[in-house]
Amino acid sequence: MIKRLLLIIFIAFSFAQDLDELYFGTDDDLDLMTWNIEWFPKNGQVTVNYVSQIIDALEIDILAIQEVDNVSFFNNLINSLDNYSGYLESTWFAGLAYIYNNQTVEINDIYEIYTSSAYWSPFPRSPMVMDLNFMGENYILINNHFKCCGDDYMDISDEGDEETRRYIASNLLKQYVDNNFSDKNVIILGDLNDQLIDNPNNNVFQMFLNDSENYLFTDFEIAQSNSTEWSYPSWPSHIDHLLITNELFDNNLYTEVIRIDDFMDGGLNEYDQNISDHRPVALKLSVESNFENCSDLLQSQCLQFDQCNWYEDLQSVDCSDFNEELECDENSGCDWRCLGTMWGGQCLGLGYGCDGGIYQIDNSYCFELTSQVGDINNDGIVNVIDIISVVNIILYSEYFISADINLDNQINILDVIQLMNLILN
Repeated sequence: MIKRLLLIIFIAFSFAQDLDELYFGTDDDLDLMTWNIEWFPKNGQVTVNYVSQIIDALEIDILAIQEVDNVSFFNNLINSLDNYSGYLESTWFAGLAYIYNNQTVEINDIYEIYTSSAYWSPFPRSPMVMDLNFMGENYILINNHFKCCGDDYMDISDEGDEETRRYIASNLLKQYVDNNFSDKNVIILGDLNDQLIDNPNNNVFQMFLNDSENYLFTDFEIAQSNSTEWSYPSWPSHIDHLLITNELFDNNLYTEVIRIDDFMDGGLNEYDQNISDHRPVALKLSVESNFENCSDLLQSQCLQFDQCNWYEDLQSVDCSDFNEELECDENSGCDWRCLGTMWGGQCLGLGYGCDGGIYQIDNSYCFELTSQVGDINNDGIVNVIDIISVVNIILYSEYFISADINLDNQINILDVIQLMNLILN
């Protein structure tokens, strides 16, 4: 009996999954995810540790987050992640946030809409817009968290009715996109707190469903599927959604509710206790590169194209080197101020100086390879003449990026050796 029990336990552990085995994101697609993270952090630092591990494993480009309740813990989460940045406007009524991969995503702007008191009823939390570039293409994301609850019946005559408030919010979002982003790649996402498959008289998203030429819920099939695949398992319903505009209809689309609880020993109970009562919903959006110049690309994007290369240019600035106010203030990381003590309007002690310590300016960029690697004189042939050119550049302590064969920001004997290897091979 004991041997049989041990065998069962061994088999169970053999098939148990771990959070590190989660996967979703790929290098060739724009990977997005909406996640109501339920009054983050639900269980303090334990939650932070779990979420950090999950984000690392999933490798999502952009996460639209709802219900952030603590700024310090949110900052701790961002600091625990490599290559990710975060944006949080406020924690008012459990606020909205973005977490994004700063190596793949270029942010143009982030701002809120419908912020005045006239819109507080349909939008208890103002929608948060992210204007971004990915692989040279521009996208607009709108993160939302609609009013919760209700009785599944919409009383359009009662503006306080929960379904009516969500219906008005949906209408306002559609108006905003139609008026401001009519030809843009738009993704509306978030905890929209209602189901897509309600009958038309009570469906708060009916205006989008009726306009199928311009809008598509990428998770509609999930809403029609088995309840085990839905985003809100504790009260089985699918209420977290991703809505795209017709500019994205031709892209390959894949949407999935990520069942993180399947990768935890305690299953849904452990997930709900330590992380959230919502599962995240993710969208994989195929992207065809649409950039005109290599200079449009971030580092991770740049290295994916044979015609582009990345030049790393890091400059250290020591604010104490600047002795004049004008010179100091021209450097954004430095501040001309009293280094001693202000007394009666006078700076006593050390006097005025340039403060800010040492900081780094990153002027790195992606450039287009205009000639064959090692062809220093651009004659179409890599030969001994190019070696002589590199030697002369070294002797005169000059720098030409075409001679920096190994791209280490300096030209020396290593470049000569690598160039010789190119010729010999």
